[in-house]
Amino acid sequence: EGAVQGSPAYMAPEQARGETAEIDARTDVFGLGAILYEVLTGSPPYPDSSVQAALGRARRGDVVPPGERARGRSIPPALDEACRKALAARKEDRFQSARELHDALQRFVEGIHDAERRAAEVERLRRVAHGLRDELRGAEEREWDLRRREGVLRATLAGDDPEEKKQPLWDLSAKASAAREEASAAFNRTTAAYMAVLSIDPGDAQSRAALSEIYYAR
Repeated sequence: EGAVQGSPAYMAPEQARGETAEIDARTDVFGLGAILYEVLTGSPPYPDSSVQAALGRARRGDVVPPGERARGRSIPPALDEACRKALAARKEDRFQSARELHDALQRFVEGIHDAERRAAEVERLRRVAHGLRDELRGAEEREWDLRRREGVLRATLAGDDPEEKKQPLWDLSAKASAAREEASAAFNRTTAAYMAVLSIDPGDAQSRAALSEIYYAR
């Protein structure tokens, strides 16, 4: 026990057992994991009030997983896994160097940044899609109005009416056909924009609801 130094609340098993020949870089990994553990849970790996109790648990490597220690903190799974690996009782099961632990934490941080970038892109594409949806509504309203006027005018004409009397109907029909093409193109642009959002975030509720509304209206 004379070889045991420091607080047992943070000790690796080999250190707590006084096995000085077994202390190496992986013992340092345990120490770093103990710091991470306290950051995640608010307490050290062995928070026992009794030094002897903490030392006994340290010798066994009896660490309660972070997610179980602090259930109300919603610890990210990647951090929970990294912390548990750093605090493994067997040195062979830990990260083999501080660099490996660093790389694992760096991947977590980069994952957050990637998620933030994806969220920003979803927000940008959603704004574009909402703008296109407004254009689609305008195009559809123009088409419907022209089709309605076409139907009203057609009802006033007979088959044997002269061409000059039918010409306004033909002009209106041409405008209605053009409006239909415009609305169809707007429909394709809008649905493609929302599908782009869903290609990044398949669960985006706003885009799913908008697509349902658009298809129903069409």
